[in-house]
Amino acid sequence: MNFLKTMIATFFGAGLSPYAPGTMGTLAAALMYCALIYMGWASFVVLVCLLIISSVLTVWVGNWAEQHFQTKDPHMVVLDEVAGFLLTVLLWLPSWRMAVAGFLLFRVFDILKPYPIKKCEELPGGWGILIDDLAAGVYATLVIALIHWLDAQYAWGLGFMLRFNY
Repeated sequence: MNFLKTMIATFFGAGLSPYAPGTMGTLAAALMYCALIYMGWASFVVLVCLLIISSVLTVWVGNWAEQHFQTKDPHMVVLDEVAGFLLTVLLWLPSWRMAVAGFLLFRVFDILKPYPIKKCEELPGGWGILIDDLAAGVYATLVIALIHWLDAQYAWGLGFMLRFNY
């Protein structure tokens, strides 16, 4: 059972990278997103379902991981990055450009942790592991929305990248 929980927590091993496990987890999420686009399955409903599943599993496996690895928010747990990335790209038209923009913006906010993202880590167990990444996803989405709005106002030509997914 520990092997299964480890595979879930590390998003099938992405979090076991010795270098930047959070970035590797987000990269794995972006690749999954691109695969969904390629297969024609990157609909709003599918992305919401994957966001819910990854969030619920993060809380469940996060509680176990903190006890198992004897540390708060273990670095190898990256399923929370999957949830945060999915939240970042959820509202936008699926494209490889959105995968890149979502990856970059989500990582910036997940690494820098501006207020109140850092504070969210203080929540207990799996909730603390998950909520800071969802907050980073919200910040990244807001930046994408701002770029979308500015493009509409000033005709920057970015509209091809930033279309709502509903």
